[in-house]
Parts: sequence; C-alpha cells; structure tokens
Amino acid sequence: MRHEANLASGGNVAHIEVGAFLSSGRGPEHQELLRLIGTLLDDEAAHPSRA
Repeated sequence: MRHEANLASGGNVAHIEVGAFLSSGRGPEHQELLRLIGTLLDDEAAHPSRA
C-alpha cells in the first residue's frame, strides 16, 4: 500500500505492506483502514452469494 504523510508531517511517501502498516500503530489512518476492511466483511456477511 502507499502511505502519504500530510504536509505537517513532512509529506513523505512510503510503500508498506498492509500487515506491517496495521501493526505499526493506532493512528487515525490505521483506524480508517480497519473501518473500511470491516465494511467489506459486513457486506460479505449480508450477501454471501456475491463472493
């Protein structure tokens, strides 16, 4: 995945594996990615025939 820091944090761009990113901290970026992953899981549970 590609992570781009905001300008206040230097604006650096990094490429990192999703697992490594999620295990590296609990900031707002981590929480948002986990929320988005959760929406995929919720959709699959509601519509199992779409897989």
